[in-house]
Amino acid sequence: MQHWDILAVTLVASPGFTRSKLSGKNAQSRMNQLVQTHRETMKKVALFSGVSEKITERYQLLDELVELLDDATLAKECKKKDEQKKREQDEEASLVARRVAMERLEQISSITEQGAQQHNLVRRHLRLFRSE
Repeated sequence: MQHWDILAVTLVASPGFTRSKLSGKNAQSRMNQLVQTHRETMKKVALFSGVSEKITERYQLLDELVELLDDATLAKECKKKDEQKKREQDEEASLVARRVAMERLEQISSITEQGAQQHNLVRRHLRLFRSE
């Protein structure tokens, strides 16, 4: 919203701008309305392809603005998908690491149990040997 406030102040300070008061919220609302109206006009024009249309400077500027907005939206979506993909890869890597750690723990646990059993056997044999 801060960017819209800065834009509103810049517009009010401009000598070609006739309004003396403009808030950032009003500037944003007006821009959204212009873009929405232009998108609807673009849809109607697409239906009448082949018909000569008058292209004004305003129409050209709105075309460029819509294109920039669409590009920004697409870039934002791509970034979001990339972040999601990276997050999934990180989760996958951590699952693999966790699985490997659990397998090693099981191996160490079984080795420890075998060692304890052998230790107990040795102790029994020593007791038997000493008692004889």
